Amino acid sequence: MADKAPLCPGGWLLGNARALLDDPAAAITAAYRQYGPMFRLRAAWRHYTVIAGPDAGEFMARGLDKAHLTREQLFGSIAREFGKADLVLKEIGPRHARLRPPLATAYSRQVASPHVPRMLAVVREEARQWPDGQPLEVVRHAKRLAFAQYCALLGTLDLEFRDCLLMTDYLMNVAARLLPSAVFALPWYRNAHRRTYGALEALVARRHTRPPDAGPPTLVDALGAVHDPSGAPLTEDEIVSYAAYGVGASIGYVGRLTSFMLYELLRDAALYAEAVAEARAADQAGLSDAAAVRRMRVLRSVYDETLRVHSLAIGMAFDVASGFEYRGHRVDAGEFVVLSPVPSSYAPAVFTDPMRFDPARCRPPRNEHRRGDACQPFGVGDRTCAAMGLVELMCTTIVAGVLLERALVVDPPGYRLRLTVRPLPSPDRHFRCRASRWATTTDRVRPLPASDDEVMATFPGADRPEVDAALTGAARETFGADVTIVREGDAADAFYLIERGTVVVTRDAAGAPQVLATLGEGEWFGEIGLLQNAPRNATVTAGPDGATTRVLGRAAFLAMVATSDLVASEIGQLLQARSAAGRLGEALPQLPPEAIARMMPAFAPRTHPPGAIVIRQGDPASEFFVVATGEATVVREVGNTRTGLARLGPGDYFGELGLLHAAPRNATVVAGPAGMTTLVAGRDGFERLLAEGGGRAGALAAAMLARVARAVP
Repeated sequence: MADKAPLCPGGWLLGNARALLDDPAAAITAAYRQYGPMFRLRAAWRHYTVIAGPDAGEFMARGLDKAHLTREQLFGSIAREFGKADLVLKEIGPRHARLRPPLATAYSRQVASPHVPRMLAVVREEARQWPDGQPLEVVRHAKRLAFAQYCALLGTLDLEFRDCLLMTDYLMNVAARLLPSAVFALPWYRNAHRRTYGALEALVARRHTRPPDAGPPTLVDALGAVHDPSGAPLTEDEIVSYAAYGVGASIGYVGRLTSFMLYELLRDAALYAEAVAEARAADQAGLSDAAAVRRMRVLRSVYDETLRVHSLAIGMAFDVASGFEYRGHRVDAGEFVVLSPVPSSYAPAVFTDPMRFDPARCRPPRNEHRRGDACQPFGVGDRTCAAMGLVELMCTTIVAGVLLERALVVDPPGYRLRLTVRPLPSPDRHFRCRASRWATTTDRVRPLPASDDEVMATFPGADRPEVDAALTGAARETFGADVTIVREGDAADAFYLIERGTVVVTRDAAGAPQVLATLGEGEWFGEIGLLQNAPRNATVTAGPDGATTRVLGRAAFLAMVATSDLVASEIGQLLQARSAAGRLGEALPQLPPEAIARMMPAFAPRTHPPGAIVIRQGDPASEFFVVATGEATVVREVGNTRTGLARLGPGDYFGELGLLHAAPRNATVVAGPAGMTTLVAGRDGFERLLAEGGGRAGALAAAMLARVARAVP
């Protein structure tokens, strides 16, 4: 019979409790490095078998958690406090699999995205109320900010922070076995629970009478609209339960994570100045949705590095229902197992100087945190947190809102981080800061805006095979002038990206169409009906010159929202990038698809208004162009005479001859009457392109030189 996993030495009375309370991530990582992926820890009279590092994911990938583990005893009393609904935290197997897809959609960044302005506003309103110059306990204020944001997403002001904070603390500590479930009978807890659930039940009931033009769908609306894999909607009890579940997660998780972010910013003056300047620049440009928030590269990298260094999800706890052997060690029924990916976050083979806080490691070109399974702060396998994109959005907007409103300094200045574990790690109550109003908005640090390619590199799961398949399957559909694309009242079945032309959005008003908007190239429509599982709330008609769209079906769109946590604009970006790669492939058939993929970062999109001169005869040649949408005319000027040489459309290219011969432009290219968009590469990108095609003696260069007879510049 196999032996038990090695027991880490500790004190005779408390075992490893002191180390776990001081810094659980450090304690587990130290044990992992000494004993390998499987070991035991003791805290007072309880023993815990830990399966750590990559083996935690491997254990789940083999389905051993479903075969041998349970959470019934561990989270049964917690689940009862959330009402009659199944609690995803407790369930394993089919009941857990049923809940994950709808919750991932409801808790997605896409649902929260249109609420970003309000999320930012509530943070700024709260921060403006902070007293000037007085010490503020950061963790408590961060929890309150997270609570206020979540209430904005729910669409209610009827919840009381004190009640929700009390409930969150009791629920989390009972789950961690630091308190007995008997505390749920205490009158102050029961009163807080009654008031909170009463407000949430009333909110859920009111959603049925919410007018269709009352603004973007709230999180409660989203919970009411999603369906499980069998096609069944969530029950009313489940909607209430998961609205409540998010309250606790916001206070208990987002509040802590935000506090760690603020600590790391305030201890590094240069990083703090850079983050403040970035927040101001983003605010000036308009933080209108989740995609705009993700463009804040400094705060995003601080968030990612905070997740790595300050692990909150230390491990996933289970009771053992049936004994098993793993990695040569025996675990018996009735014992307690923790699956912890935490040591992977500090792997020296992946992370340079892993114990140092270094946000630059989470930005291109390093991107150390995205190497395989190196960093999994939200759990592993099918137990990865369904709301991880929402957590990112909330934390980043909270910190941005605070930085916009208040100048902060740590109080006292020499404070160094000390943890308290109740039950998740958090900065202790001595982490305080003083806030003051900004004296000036003059920034010495001017952050560079993130490029589209850099932002797309941050999209989680964008390189998954299922995402690639969905993008590949997005059909191109062309509509003639004034043709109806979607009709008000029809079932919502697709998401549309406009590749070319315009569309007009109208809504019936007393029998007459009321124009709501005109959308153009690169814009999108159709996501609201898909998210609300509701009929189309407007009619969309092709403009006077028609429209060409990319169409993504309902199932593919919702899968990308749920599994990759992309918002509509980001899905649009991916579709545009796929379309651009297609145009490049049409223009340069000599290059294989893998070469096109390598070359795409060298090309930037550029829009040219109607009649604009794209290149002028006689100017130096410095760029190469591929037509993505629209048309252009090539003309040559001799004296006062202008002669048309060619008409270019999508998939054609120009500008290569001047670069090949190091000569001035030999003709002028003028955008057509509807304007045009191009993909543009500079001289270096053009040389790389030639190299992909065999160099100046290769097939691509030969094809370009053969165009001399057409006199295209």
